[in-house]
Amino acid sequence: MKTLGELRDSRGFSGRRLRDSRSCGDVRFCGDVRFRPTVSRTRRPLLGFDREEFSWREHFGEERGSGTVMAVGLILLGLSLILGVAQVGVAAAGSAAAHSASDLAAIAGATDLLAGGSGCGKAREYASKNQAIVTSCQVSGWMVTVEVVKPLDFGLVREARSTSRAGPEFAG
Repeated sequence: MKTLGELRDSRGFSGRRLRDSRSCGDVRFCGDVRFRPTVSRTRRPLLGFDREEFSWREHFGEERGSGTVMAVGLILLGLSLILGVAQVGVAAAGSAAAHSASDLAAIAGATDLLAGGSGCGKAREYASKNQAIVTSCQVSGWMVTVEVVKPLDFGLVREARSTSRAGPEFAG
């Protein structure tokens, strides 16, 4: 029995699959020739084109530099997404800060009202300590309703508004 190396040397085979003149199928031994079945090494067409006849330049034309344009476009898309998310974050943070300022101003106004003051003076003082501006302050019985505007320094949204109401529990 001949070995694979002897068959390669004697017949000039360079591939991994050896065949003799008979059709053996997918078996390990075919007559006196040993071979290992492998995947066929024929070239398959790429999208209906033969690989050796296919040319990207002929098919798509001259596309030099198009990768740079695409990369710049993707970078700009990424930057715009990042700036959009930053704008949403600034608006959310400003809204939370305005809500906190209006809550504190309403509580301070209600506390001042219960102590005998006017209520709105203390509400304006506490709103200004939180860098907010009182746009409306109404006293109704023991309840104080305060509306504040907090200016935002960054972004397309320039101000955040919030309204809060505070007073003793029995006032409803």
